[in-house]
Amino acid sequence: MWLTVARSLYAPTVSIINDGNRLGNGSTFYSIIDDLKKKVDYYGYEWAQPQKIGLIGYHTGSMEESGGWFTSLNVEYRDAKGNWRSVEELNVLPELLPN
Repeated sequence: MWLTVARSLYAPTVSIINDGNRLGNGSTFYSIIDDLKKKVDYYGYEWAQPQKIGLIGYHTGSMEESGGWFTSLNVEYRDAKGNWRSVEELNVLPELLPN
């Protein structure tokens, strides 16, 4: 895959999304694949105690001409029984880029 952004910006593992660092070397996770097929990624957070979340901030990091952004986004949480449930009335601002 052709990269227009320095490879030093990319982190080797997705755990980088947890550190809050949005700039500089190793600050971006990009699930690079060897062809141009669409890829589905899943990322998540868990806490030891229940949390009340009002806002999740997502920063795209480096974007490439053939990827690096979401075209769909599903946000889910676990209910009291441990089942995954979609967030109702989810607002995504700004809107995602079209496919």
